[in-house]
Amino acid sequence: VRLTRSLLPTLIARRGAIVNISSIQARLTLRGFFPYAAAKSGLEGLTRSLALEYASAGVRVNAVAPGYTDTRLVQEWLSLQDDPTATLAAVHANIPLGRMAEPREIGSAVVFLLSDQASAITGEVLAVYGGTGARFAPAPSPGRAGLPPATPPPSRRHPRGTPPPPPGVRRPLR
Repeated sequence: VRLTRSLLPTLIARRGAIVNISSIQARLTLRGFFPYAAAKSGLEGLTRSLALEYASAGVRVNAVAPGYTDTRLVQEWLSLQDDPTATLAAVHANIPLGRMAEPREIGSAVVFLLSDQASAITGEVLAVYGGTGARFAPAPSPGRAGLPPATPPPSRRHPRGTPPPPPGVRRPLR
């Protein structure tokens, strides 16, 4: 946050962009990862908030959320497993593309979000985890993705049509 705050005048002057590095753990976490998952979830919230705050100044703020990536750290973790080969096979089996991302693929996503090709993108988190999120994606909610809003069942409708607004809220004039 301090770095972002110190760079904002330059970013505003140049109509720059920020790309934060989040993680699959912000959305699809594993047992024992709660501090990391909470931090990355907070970073995604910060990304969206900064995007809204500085969009009018021409500053774009996005994030990249990698999943398993073939890095030294992941290789060290694999080497600590009882059966590294079986563990790697299990990891690959849970990724629809059947493989981990390469570090250059994460870098390419960052470069894209910083480029002019992404000039209309802000407040987004680009998932780079081989389709893992598609396996766990929630169903679209009513009113989103082109679906009409749900109509309450007849038993839940107000007997005289539209229910009164909550206290302190005025009904718009027609």
